[in-house]
Amino acid sequence: MRRLGPGAFTFRARLGAGDSLGSAADAGLAGEPSFDVAAALAALFADEYRLPLLPPELAARLAMMVEIGVPLLLFAWLATRLATLPLIAMTLVIVTFVYPASWVESLLWGRVLVMILTRGPGVISLDHLIERWFTAREQGVPSFHPARA
Repeated sequence: MRRLGPGAFTFRARLGAGDSLGSAADAGLAGEPSFDVAAALAALFADEYRLPLLPPELAARLAMMVEIGVPLLLFAWLATRLATLPLIAMTLVIVTFVYPASWVESLLWGRVLVMILTRGPGVISLDHLIERWFTAREQGVPSFHPARA
């Protein structure tokens, strides 16, 4: 791990967080072709989760958008720090209102997400290449190619 640097660790952390949420979204979308995902999720939020601040229909749609959209950003290695914010919020809501007994698992995911938020996505990311490109433009480096640098 020392030879690969922290970039390899943040790469695996992004893949793990994205895979976990992507699997949750896949499980929510799987089913019969006539299966109404929105109605099933709304019923789940109304009957089991019972969030005090949001109506079940809105909470179900927001959760599904986060579970589908955020893993795409993590797998695309784009806007990684921004993508961790809704995941951290979702983790806090889950441990506070939904499953307080699962605080150990939530703490694990929270630590991984805070690490990605504070340290960034690492060198194995589009974020890193975009940052290098903008830095080179500001410094006036002519015809900078991130792959050759």
